[in-house]
Amino acid sequence: MKKLISVLLVGIMLSAVLAVCASASALQPLFPDGPIMVKTRARITIPVRCTATLTVTDEKGNAVEGAKYTLYRHGSKFGSLDTIVGEYVTDKDGKIFVTHLSPDEYFFMAVGAPKGFEQDTEIHTFNVYGNGIVALKVVLLEEKVVEPVVEETADEPAIADEAVVVAEDAAIEAAPAEEAAAAEEAPAADAEAAVVTETVEIVA
Repeated sequence: MKKLISVLLVGIMLSAVLAVCASASALQPLFPDGPIMVKTRARITIPVRCTATLTVTDEKGNAVEGAKYTLYRHGSKFGSLDTIVGEYVTDKDGKIFVTHLSPDEYFFMAVGAPKGFEQDTEIHTFNVYGNGIVALKVVLLEEKVVEPVVEETADEPAIADEAVVVAEDAAIEAAPAEEAAAAEEAPAADAEAAVVTETVEIVA
């Protein structure tokens, strides 16, 4: 009985081998170069990198060099604080370039103001979604020069009054001197008149 079972198993195995060989022979015309090897590749994630540019000009479109700005990365929805990405200064073309920004929300804030311009108080927000360039533009207003206004004080009228009083005192002091001079001139005039009279009488 055991021999019979062994013979049957050997027969089944031989039949299976013959069937596999027959299948390979049948597929050979379809794949003359042999069986196809399928290669699998690992998935590679390429990080998103974005460049942000900030251009600062005046009202006439001229580039403003030396404008300072700080770039912040906005905090997450879980209440984390904003983080500073970096501090930048505009070049001679009035531009700031920030590269390799990953997807998130960012914003620029001015640090002080260049000489001759007013402070930029706006928050310049932008979002990064993918590779590319985000361009922002800022126009600074020229600083207005305010001329000082001279106001009259309460002391000025008093000074004017004092000047009038001094003038009046000087006039009063000058009056006696003029009268004395006139009194001295009067006798001399009378003497001259008498001499003239006597001379006339002698001639007659």
